Amino acid sequence: MHSGNVLGQAEPPVDRGVARQAARWLMRLGSGHATAADVRACDRWRASDAEHERAWQRAQSLNRAFGLVPPAVGMAALGRATDKPRRAVLKAMVALIVAPPVAWTAWQSAPMTRWRADYRTAAGERRELRLADGSRLLLNTSTAVDAEFSDATHALWLREGEIYVETARPAGPPLQVQTRLGSIHVRDAAQFAVRLESQRCRVDVASGQVELRPAQPDAPAAWLGPAQQATFDAGAVYPWRQSDPRGPDWLRGVLHADAMRLDAFAAELARYRPGLVRCDPAVAALRISGAFQLDNTDGILQALPALLPVQVQYRTAYWVTLGPADQA
Repeated sequence: MHSGNVLGQAEPPVDRGVARQAARWLMRLGSGHATAADVRACDRWRASDAEHERAWQRAQSLNRAFGLVPPAVGMAALGRATDKPRRAVLKAMVALIVAPPVAWTAWQSAPMTRWRADYRTAAGERRELRLADGSRLLLNTSTAVDAEFSDATHALWLREGEIYVETARPAGPPLQVQTRLGSIHVRDAAQFAVRLESQRCRVDVASGQVELRPAQPDAPAAWLGPAQQATFDAGAVYPWRQSDPRGPDWLRGVLHADAMRLDAFAAELARYRPGLVRCDPAVAALRISGAFQLDNTDGILQALPALLPVQVQYRTAYWVTLGPADQA
């Protein structure tokens, strides 16, 4: 059962009361204690009004994208939300469900292919896997990867996010990493990172050699060796530079900033926590330096006013804005 414009482009805001009901249903059904009667009751509620279904679809999309309703807090039963974690999640869900269309446009940038991928991570999650050919695969935050291993093909499809690969000397076909912008082909054993962004793909090689092949057939390929980094899009590979032979900082759980603009820092930090981190244009050009522990994004946000003339404003636990410090 789907409304025709679930993530609508010019639809009116969802009624707050209906949004609250949708959030409560989602928490009930996601608690791990829902009964068949609960599921049927939710279905009846959804079918009773198109606005109910629209709010439900928004609630589900938000939960898939941001992981707002873990089972530990999912027992916010209808008519009961008595402890702080449950109330906080409920408040956040309602605020996001009723958000204006411009916010929904931003959230749609996280493609639903993440949730159908063979391997995936949520915001803030990192994961390590051993592949069929013996290669080691590490997934950074908000990443989606499909895999195919057969006699003829050893391939990964990076749909979204960032990975680090340590390949063994191939006993079968050489490993290749495919993206929508082009592909990375491995020669013998190699260790390398791939980060897929909206317009470009960045590759960092720690050891071995890899070949970058942009998607356009007439685009020239390029080889990268140890401690080299390059970016490419569908039409070209851009000049390489030196990179850290230890691999990217996220492998060590660190976000490293070297005179980074605050808006860029906020965008990077947002990758590692559910919800949104926005930066007011008035403070966007401020510069920040340091090494920050990715497992404690709340601590990073709390420390910012001591480092820069900013204040951190929480609309909810999942909606954070960095703005100018009070002048008073």
